[in-house]
Amino acid sequence: MSAISIAISVFLALASPSFGSLLARDDVAAQNCNHDFAYTWDDGLSLWQVDIVDEFTCIGGKTTFFVHGNNQGSCIYSEDHVQSLRYAFESGHQIASNSWSNVDFSSLSQSQIDIEIQRLDEAIVKILGVKPRFFRAPQGQLSASTISYIESKHGKIVVSTDSDSGDIQGGASPEGNLAFYQNLAKQGKSKPHLSRSYATTVAGVDGLDFGSAETLINAGFKLISVAECLDTNAYEAVGSYGVRDSSWTCDGSWTSPATSTTCSQTYAAAADDKTCEKIGARFGVSGLAIYLANPYLNCGDIWAYTPVCIPTVAATLPTVCVQKYTAAKGDTCSKIAGLFGVTSEELFAANTFVNCNDIWQGTSFCIPKASNPTSCVSTYTASDGDTCKKIADKYGLNTAAIRNANTFVNCDDIWAHTPICIPGKTATNTATATATTTTATTTTTTTTTSTSTTSASAAPTCASTYSAAKGDTCLKIANNFGLSEQAIKNANTFDDDDDDDEV
Repeated sequence: MSAISIAISVFLALASPSFGSLLARDDVAAQNCNHDFAYTWDDGLSLWQVDIVDEFTCIGGKTTFFVHGNNQGSCIYSEDHVQSLRYAFESGHQIASNSWSNVDFSSLSQSQIDIEIQRLDEAIVKILGVKPRFFRAPQGQLSASTISYIESKHGKIVVSTDSDSGDIQGGASPEGNLAFYQNLAKQGKSKPHLSRSYATTVAGVDGLDFGSAETLINAGFKLISVAECLDTNAYEAVGSYGVRDSSWTCDGSWTSPATSTTCSQTYAAAADDKTCEKIGARFGVSGLAIYLANPYLNCGDIWAYTPVCIPTVAATLPTVCVQKYTAAKGDTCSKIAGLFGVTSEELFAANTFVNCNDIWQGTSFCIPKASNPTSCVSTYTASDGDTCKKIADKYGLNTAAIRNANTFVNCDDIWAHTPICIPGKTATNTATATATTTTATTTTTTTTTSTSTTSASAAPTCASTYSAAKGDTCLKIANNFGLSEQAIKNANTFDDDDDDDEV
């Protein structure tokens, strides 16, 4: 599958602002912030990333994760890492590049550096729909010539640190990590810092539990992202989440999209083009498609006369829209999808022009036909005070059947006049919507074509039982165990009215 078929069509190339005196020279990495405190992490992705996010959210701070694509067999495309990366991104934390693999850049050729940066950029674009502007080398210091090459060839802002916690060194401990940040706190909030900890070390993560970040907050520091502390944008391009396909893998060798893309023509950039988005608009393709076909481009500053490959637009089958919807303020793809019982992926595939995390009020949406719709025997119009349980009791169903057939509703707060799908009674006897039974009857024979139907009264197969903590949600619990939110809901279909503390 061509890399340009990734389902991300909104690609906003952001102009490069001035970065202040710290970034005045293009052969020196930024070592400190202009103001406040940037508490950053190297060597991600980490099994503890969700915990780190929750800790910073709890204390009202932001952090920056410099992540790898494939670090010691830990692949960024694993579902656990995809979900934890999106969780950090959606929580407002910055995602930056630490290179594809954990390798010493001083030993690499320029072509090897290209692969380290481009392969990770491609992965983050697929997973988050953004191209990170910030880069930090995973090991050692970069030479001035290497910094200059990375900045000019890849459009990256190269940063280092003024304060390395040393968590990765032998003998490092959580107590030592805490003492390190306590010493920085004593210097006073008027002195900015760009610190580095390591997301894969016990010393770094447990040091956070011991209070390293909270110590800084108590000293009056404002914990912000690297982009914020350098007064610039975190991402060169912003789009929407991609949809998993066979290219989401760390296995095998990697080929630059530029060598695997069919070009319909080669275009010489004009002086006023400047961005991938502008060139894409000229030829009816997305800015992202332009970048993926020309990964050497700095999409925020394309020079005149630069040769640009214009990719062939792949033919796609038209989407059948069952109805139209006008977006309201605060809508996201997941919210709209929930309203109509389709998946976020199905909704985006039918509306590839949108940025799922920044939908403008009044945007017209095509609502596609759901790939696995629930069969409704009737539709009920909710009244004031209705809950899923009340409606289920009215029709002789269980609460889970109503919830599963109407995934967009809050079962405890259903608005009056909301249309509610009433499923057939067979739906009360199946654990999931994917288990179906079809019976063909003659005068002598009855044949059942499915053996996957499960009694709703039968307990689901649980790998373990978890006691919920205060503030837990289905999404948080799912992230902790590497599952989807829907999987947690499907395995715990007890009434929302109950005060259950185990899942």
